[in-house]
Amino acid sequence: MSVATVPSEPRRRTASTPVHCAQPLLHDFTVPEKDPAAVPEARRLLLSVVSAWELPLTAETLHDLELLSGEAIANAVLHTTEPCSVRVRWTGALLRVEVTDAAPERPAQPDQEPYAENGRGLLLIASLAADWGCARTATGKTIWFEVMPADPAADWTS
Repeated sequence: MSVATVPSEPRRRTASTPVHCAQPLLHDFTVPEKDPAAVPEARRLLLSVVSAWELPLTAETLHDLELLSGEAIANAVLHTTEPCSVRVRWTGALLRVEVTDAAPERPAQPDQEPYAENGRGLLLIASLAADWGCARTATGKTIWFEVMPADPAADWTS
């Protein structure tokens, strides 16, 4: 069985024209360990924060954000023995989510059968995020991903 590891360097950006808001925005929170019920609560909190910021994100991007954040938070909650921290940040050009846990091991994506019921979290993140990666911290690691706002130049209705 071969194992694909998470890249630590940025992979790609998709929007050609960044959208700039007046200031960067930041929200941090902690999610308890080994509590599967904490994952949907954390996902709802993240989406509530982002919605309150009124960012230029499409409904599709918000749906992707919901899926991506759920996968990243679930991995930290279910596979580590300490609480994880979540940081969501609007830079003025993109939305970045960071999930930090105390496990020093880099996540790995095992080969999966096409219809496997689990083990697809990293594949989803790699497929839907504009960029993503993993970085070591002094006490563990941070899995991060970014989503981009809608490209105003791609609006074909005007």
